[in-house]
Amino acid sequence: MLIVIGLVAAPRNVAAEGEPDGRQSPPQWRWIRFPEERQAHHIQVLGLPWFEDDVGDFGRLPLSAKEVVPSGAWNRSRAPSGGRIRFRSDTTRLALRLKGEGSLSRRSTMSAQGSRGLDVYVDGNYWKSVIIGELAEHEQVAFRDVAAQTREITIYLPVGQELKVTAIGVDPNAGVSGAEKFSRPKPIVFYGSSIAQGSGVSRPGMTYEAVLAHKLNVDFVNLGFGGAGKAEPPVVELVASLDACCFVFDLGRSYGDQDKSAYKQMLTSVRAQHPTIPMVCVSPIYNPIELHDQRWIERTRHTRQVVREAFDDLKPTDENLYFVGEYDLVRPSEGDGSNEGVHPSDLGYSMMAERLAAILAPLLP
Repeated sequence: MLIVIGLVAAPRNVAAEGEPDGRQSPPQWRWIRFPEERQAHHIQVLGLPWFEDDVGDFGRLPLSAKEVVPSGAWNRSRAPSGGRIRFRSDTTRLALRLKGEGSLSRRSTMSAQGSRGLDVYVDGNYWKSVIIGELAEHEQVAFRDVAAQTREITIYLPVGQELKVTAIGVDPNAGVSGAEKFSRPKPIVFYGSSIAQGSGVSRPGMTYEAVLAHKLNVDFVNLGFGGAGKAEPPVVELVASLDACCFVFDLGRSYGDQDKSAYKQMLTSVRAQHPTIPMVCVSPIYNPIELHDQRWIERTRHTRQVVREAFDDLKPTDENLYFVGEYDLVRPSEGDGSNEGVHPSDLGYSMMAERLAAILAPLLP
């Protein structure tokens, strides 16, 4: 099996061309335009709740919210972390036509693959990553020359880079159809900050939400906004508008110096829209920086106290409210699970996913 990656400028008349990397070997590619031809082939777009309303926009908040939500949440929402394209096909090759929006992400905590990569999973197994290139519009080949058999294909979209997928390339005669159903009809909705978004991860399929959802065979929505998990009412209103099987609140240290009132109001607002759905409060996880940086020590203590107090106030009258302690997901003896002392590495995200999945599994309706 030969699997390669190609990167070239998109030809003006692709239908009349051969391979995306310039080879003229027949048969020609068939390009499924995005989003125009997506529904005809039952291709799913997951993790982007407002995709249909916004005519193919790959942001994680609706375009109508731009003037309403704080700029921090809006700017981070433009990267489609947790967004996935999912379908079944017997194609022997797969390509993506991509268009990077805005400047290419250069975040210091992430590699290019982590920030602006796309992961291709086949039948639940990781196959290959491709990275958004410098060209405004270009094509990436995810795989070619594999056996013609029906497979489930999932493409995880970037954690930190705004983009558009404008077409999916398959064999001319390949069948393309809908994927298998998840174990639950509704997704888990995560709301939080940089750790929820996936800062520090090596590639998009390794965020803790992605790993957890794979283990539980559930859909998920990632509304983690790096540095902007502050429980602002306009953002909370959008979170509460989603139909979920569970809500997980992982605001982390980005909650800042606020007292418990904003956190408590967030829980109250979501509960008003979802009277019986499990809601899980995650206390800021352990990270090595709290061993030696006084500013982080104080912020960590404060935020953990806020989360605990808000939970304690509401738990007596809410049997479906749950608490995950600061050492339940990452323990002090596991400092190697950190990337740079603040955000997890892939190891840390995997530990979080494994342990949180065990907590959530018995709670999901």
